Amino acid sequence: MKVKVQALTNYFKEEWRERVGPDVPSVGLVRKIIEESVYLQRGMPYHLFNGEYYHKPGLYWHVERCVVLKIDEVEMTAISVFSPRLAPGYDQLRVKSEE
Repeated sequence: MKVKVQALTNYFKEEWRERVGPDVPSVGLVRKIIEESVYLQRGMPYHLFNGEYYHKPGLYWHVERCVVLKIDEVEMTAISVFSPRLAPGYDQLRVKSEE
């Protein structure tokens, strides 16, 4: 599936700095990351009980970069990023490996 991300949310940028590193990628680089990624979950609309719709974002896993991107496929916006830094005990594991 060809996803043409048009924007990065501020939340995405903050999470990237916290979870991946200080250099936030450009929109073009995020597009490239998505093209090289494993498609984990398709974005899908859900009909809520109150009659409204909610669109679940798509998930893309880039193996080499060790990141999962959450993409709003309706608005074509990168909304979140996950990395191993979220794992419980990540800081302790990193300190032990550096010793």
